Amino acid sequence: MAITFIVEGLLALFVLLKRAAKQPEQRLIVAILVLLAIFQLAEYGVCEPLGFSPVAWARLGFVSITLLPAVGLHLIQKIRSDSVLVPTILGYAAAAAFAIAFAGFESFISVGCGGNYAIFQIKDGLGGMYFSYYYILLLVGIAMSIIFWAKDMSSERGKAAALMAIGYLSFVLPATYIHFVYENARNGLPSIMCGFALLFAVIIALAVSPLLDRSKD
Repeated sequence: MAITFIVEGLLALFVLLKRAAKQPEQRLIVAILVLLAIFQLAEYGVCEPLGFSPVAWARLGFVSITLLPAVGLHLIQKIRSDSVLVPTILGYAAAAAFAIAFAGFESFISVGCGGNYAIFQIKDGLGGMYFSYYYILLLVGIAMSIIFWAKDMSSERGKAAALMAIGYLSFVLPATYIHFVYENARNGLPSIMCGFALLFAVIIALAVSPLLDRSKD
């Protein structure tokens, strides 16, 4: 968790210093990397005493990852055009509602450290809705990326869209497999998914970001 936090933080700093002033898309990449890093720090805070209670760290972590699908959709939409698409608006609205729920209400049954990952047991009704929200937005993001790539395969932005789809699948597929095959790991799904999302962080920082930078020329 600590190493992943450092890596994602350094990737965010790299993009921020090198490209963030050039394009709004680059600033969205920085936002994604920072949100991923915050969750890793929050996981570490759940497992190791860092001045706040595990529940307080869980609240911070879930607010950060709750925003991720909406910011990801925004980035994918910006890769294609400057207009704000309906899925992005709805995504931010849903993200705000869940972020408020995690920040301001008693949303967790229990929070703990499972050794290899942090364990978050969300209240039943909220947990089901949150799972649906997350996967729907991730699937919409993958679909949008593939559609954008299919319309413009040869350009730098088309390639960036394809890499976004690959980046999403790099953490969605293995995390989903673990969720359905290993029942005792289900409460650790957010932690497991964000662990695999380190691959996504590397892809957007070192592959998508340079393509977008070149596309402006």
